This record gives sequence, C-alpha cells and structure tokens, in this order.
Amino acid sequence: MVWNLLLAHFTGDFLLQTDWMVRNRDKFWVLSLHASIHLGMMLLLVGESRSEYWLFITLLALIHMGQDALKIYLVRKQPGWSVAAFVLDQIMHYVIIWTFIWVFQMGSGTIAMTQKTVWVMVALSYLFVTYVWFTSERVFNISKPDYVLNINDTKFSRMLTRVGLVSTFLLVRAWAFPGLAMVLPNPYTSSKYRQRALLTDVGVSVFAMIFLIWGLR
Repeated sequence: MVWNLLLAHFTGDFLLQTDWMVRNRDKFWVLSLHASIHLGMMLLLVGESRSEYWLFITLLALIHMGQDALKIYLVRKQPGWSVAAFVLDQIMHYVIIWTFIWVFQMGSGTIAMTQKTVWVMVALSYLFVTYVWFTSERVFNISKPDYVLNINDTKFSRMLTRVGLVSTFLLVRAWAFPGLAMVLPNPYTSSKYRQRALLTDVGVSVFAMIFLIWGLR
C-alpha cells in the first residue's frame, strides 16, 4: 500500500497543487483544502482497503497539514531556506508514510508495503518525470530566475520529451533508447540552456526507468 499512498502524495503535492495554492497556503482554508485533496486521493487510491485504513489515512493527512504549516512558517522566517525546506519536507513526507505503514502492518502481522502493483508503479514514474520534476526543478533553481522562466516556458514540451523516453522504454524495454532524446525536438534548440535541459531530461528519465526495472521485475 505504500506505493498507492506515494502516488496519492505525488498527485496531491504536485499535479493538483496549483501555483495559486502554493502562494496562498499561509491561509488556513487553503492549507486545509490542500490537506483535504491529499485525504481524498489517499482514500481513492487505497481502494477497498479504505474501510480498514480510513482513520490511519486521516491521521496522515492531518500530519501532512501540520508539517506544511511548519515549513511555511520556517520559510517565512528564513526565505533563504526554501530549497532545503522543500527537500526536507518531501523526505519527511515519504519517511512518515513508510513508517506509519510499517508500524500499522507490524501490528496486523503483514507488511503490505512490499506489495507492488504494475499500474501504480507506471503512474508513479510518469508523474515523477512530469509534474514532480517540473516543480522540483523550479525550486532547485529558485536563485536563477532566467532559467526558471525557461522551465515555465517549456513546461509541456520537456514533459513530453521525458514521457516519450519512458514510454519507449516501457514498450521496448531496452537501455539504448534514452539516446532518442538526441533526435527528439528539444525545447532549448536555440537557447544557452539546450545542453543542460537535454542532460537533465535524459537523467530524470533514466532514473524513472531504473525505478520501473525494479518495480516491474
């Protein structure tokens, strides 16, 4: 079940969290909306297990809300910590999900976190190479506004490049295909960021492929 909850986290924190929500999460009702989206996605993606895990999932959503409130407070006090706060916040979300499932399943005598569902693994990979990386790359380069502007301008073309690489891997299962990025239309063809974007997109796609090799074996 850990992968279902991770997929819910990717969906709620990246795909369904708009820039407007990020800018206004210091308002309690916006933060509550964000947490509610997480709760809804977790309940949806755990399937029939929701009747057994709903209290546990609600607690996870409340912890997520409290953790985000703490991050917002720290970044407001120390704006220079935004990148470190983002990385630490994401790590803690994953650790908390993993730990709660481990503790809960140890009590019931089974470890559901070892179960892997093909469609969940594939969905995780596609979300990672699209919205998760798009958001993360913007945060990591927050001190380079010119590059962030390019990331925003080429959002969908670069996403499609990465999706194309991962899709080709899924169809053919061969390692030579990251090289296709060299012949795909590159968003930075006439830009000083062309090489950086190319290497970044291939690297992120390869990471997703490694994850899929492990997940689909």
